[in-house]
Amino acid sequence: MPECRAGAACRRQSGAVAGRWWWLLLCLGLALGGMAHAQQGTALPAQPPSASAAAPSASNADATLFPLESEPVSVPAPAQFGDSLVQEVRLLYVPQDGLYFSSASVLMLPASVRAALEQGIPVYFMAEVRLTRPRWWLLSHEDAFQQRFWRLSYQPLTRKWRVQMSSISSEHTDQPTGLAQAFDSLADALASMQRIAGWKVARSDELRPGTVYDVEFAFGLDKRRIPRPLQISEVGRASWDLELVMHRLFEMPSLP
Repeated sequence: MPECRAGAACRRQSGAVAGRWWWLLLCLGLALGGMAHAQQGTALPAQPPSASAAAPSASNADATLFPLESEPVSVPAPAQFGDSLVQEVRLLYVPQDGLYFSSASVLMLPASVRAALEQGIPVYFMAEVRLTRPRWWLLSHEDAFQQRFWRLSYQPLTRKWRVQMSSISSEHTDQPTGLAQAFDSLADALASMQRIAGWKVARSDELRPGTVYDVEFAFGLDKRRIPRPLQISEVGRASWDLELVMHRLFEMPSLP
């Protein structure tokens, strides 16, 4: 009989411990679920574009830079780095096509960067758009990622500024093939990079309807392509640390 009473006591004690663990896990799950729900509740609602909306193209890029259909997803607060800033970002979702990105920025180059350009040293720039889907039980999942690269150089003999763009890699901008433009001034050359219109950053099948996405836009100097002599100097690297980063929430329209 004493052994039976001892065994029953042990079973009751183990059951009580298991019950406490079960309540702790339940409370933790409810807390995490509430945090995820609160995070999604702060998203700005996006209005689906009208049926007449068309995918942006090179011919109508200027007309679709800031379309009326994407007014709810404009960004009023700029991302700033010194005197450089992102003035505005727009997202336009076209059903059965994809998500298009447009932005307007201002880049104020440091004196060391301007001096390198005037000496004939090319300078490289990069823009990235990343769409991540938050998940409260795991890390956020990246559903789309796109990059653009530019090579800016000055030709002393012709006194022309040359901008070469590529969506493949930064090294691809060093090739003679590809999209290249010549400008009479540095301001005009920078303007061609600062204004992005109708950039398709995700296909429709890559995005989930009714999901709130964290859209990250990064734009600035490509730190991987800093001239080698400046990579050794801490002062040199710091003066070339120009990068603008902006985050915003975008809610995909739900299926009808």
